[in-house]
Amino acid sequence: MADAGFLDHANDILINVYGFWPVQMAKGKGVYLYDTEGHKYLDFGAGIAVNNLGYAHPVYTKALKKQIDKLHMGLCYIADEKRIAAAETILAISEFDQVFFCSTGAEAVEGALKTARKWATETHGADKHEFVYMKNSFHGRTMGALSVIGQQHYRDGFEPLLQGTRMAEFNNLDSVKKLVSAKTAAIILEPVMGEGGIIPATPEFLHGLRALCDEHDIALIFDEVQCGMGRIGEIFAYEHYGLVPDLICLAKGLGAGFPVGAYMGKKKFTSHITPGSHGSTYGGNPLATTAVTTVIKEMLKPGFMDNVNKVGQVLKDGLEEIARDSNLLSNVRGLGMLLAADYNGGPVKDFVKKCLKNGLIVLSCGENAVRIVPPLILTEKQAKEGLAILKKTLAQV
Repeated sequence: MADAGFLDHANDILINVYGFWPVQMAKGKGVYLYDTEGHKYLDFGAGIAVNNLGYAHPVYTKALKKQIDKLHMGLCYIADEKRIAAAETILAISEFDQVFFCSTGAEAVEGALKTARKWATETHGADKHEFVYMKNSFHGRTMGALSVIGQQHYRDGFEPLLQGTRMAEFNNLDSVKKLVSAKTAAIILEPVMGEGGIIPATPEFLHGLRALCDEHDIALIFDEVQCGMGRIGEIFAYEHYGLVPDLICLAKGLGAGFPVGAYMGKKKFTSHITPGSHGSTYGGNPLATTAVTTVIKEMLKPGFMDNVNKVGQVLKDGLEEIARDSNLLSNVRGLGMLLAADYNGGPVKDFVKKCLKNGLIVLSCGENAVRIVPPLILTEKQAKEGLAILKKTLAQV
């Protein structure tokens, strides 16, 4: 555990928006983290669904070390070979025409919103500028992203936000239809809601949105920052549902720990973003795009996605078994390795800290849910190890 003096110092000099845990991590290997006192932790948090390849992955670290010796940063005006390679790699496995690389998920959301609005106003006129978003959604912490977040506590203290946004009910198509008008430029949502509690969209809802957007010429934006990049058992979450959005936002697992985000789209929409209308100083730098290409190639190797689905099912089955035996856990849900269950034993953040003391890192989400988002390289044996610690911690409660 971290020294109390160290935590006091951290709270003094850092703007502490996280509520630091009482631990200092020194290194990571595979799906395990080790603190400065040598204690070992099985990681079911993965940097908030980021570290898809775990820690110190040999192919990943070798690629980044090799690139940093050559060129770590270049001018955004130069389309270097690493950016082109990353673009070719990700577009080849998607249904989109163009990609813009940035640094974060919130930045990807901002780019998609700007693209949708610019397309809509230039195509249909200035009145077509509104966005429809979902209750309990999460899209990032910048002002534009906050404007389409469906959780008030994230917005408190920062309003008034972007005007022309309307909130619908997730998985309720009629609620969306009531808000759609000639002014609607785009509908934005997470195919699997993340911070809102790990709630998958129903296929009927997403296909209904696709038809609605086609009927009214509205851009459909999928925020796959958390649920994309293999997290639910497909490279892209939209593949699980058998439909394609017009714009898609990515980050987190896209760089497996290196800060990188992106949004992709059809040229019908992205062609409206012209030189000078958008940008990102660090977006698409050689190190970031090397990470992107390396991550995707690893995930495309035979057996990788099979492991996500197989071990993800082991986790889900194990959680359901624990829930049957304990009244402290209920409502197990999710897809692939994006899972959650409601915790009924008091504040969920207290339970998260109890798991930490027992050597297991889990996260919270929503009002009372335990979130399970391990590295995608997790094995069946390691999954059962984590479930055993979870069960032990519940027994202690």
